[in-house]
Amino acid sequence: MLIDEFEPNSDCLYVENNNAIVGTSRIITNNMFMGYYYDFYKLDLFGQDSYCVVTKYMVDQSNRSGKLGYILALATVEYCRRKGIRWIVIDCSPIRYDYFAKLGFEEHLGLAHSPEYGEVKIMKFDVFGDTQCPLNDPLMTKKSKQLFRF
Repeated sequence: MLIDEFEPNSDCLYVENNNAIVGTSRIITNNMFMGYYYDFYKLDLFGQDSYCVVTKYMVDQSNRSGKLGYILALATVEYCRRKGIRWIVIDCSPIRYDYFAKLGFEEHLGLAHSPEYGEVKIMKFDVFGDTQCPLNDPLMTKKSKQLFRF
């Protein structure tokens, strides 16, 4: 894992290719440090369920044609599963909405305006939800337990 100097209370997963970082996923789990995210994502709507905010989910442009994005998403879900976190909340540019929807993310709040990125869609994923979704497929869940070291 990486340490993010801008968000030291987060865990950053990363993927390497030829000794270069080509994908990242920053996971903020500590409610004491949600700050701006708590209101922006309306995290109170999750009630007593555990949740995290994933930011900096990025894959280097030259590595987007393969399975790297899926593997990074799978690692993010497995990390949350091991921590007992039920909901993953993200925001993405509207052009990435279909990508995340195919992975099993659902619209949480629709469109919003992020001070850093402009117009974004806020989406959520149920880590312990529908087993028909690619990231919760029982076979992949079993494999991911063996694949990822956190």
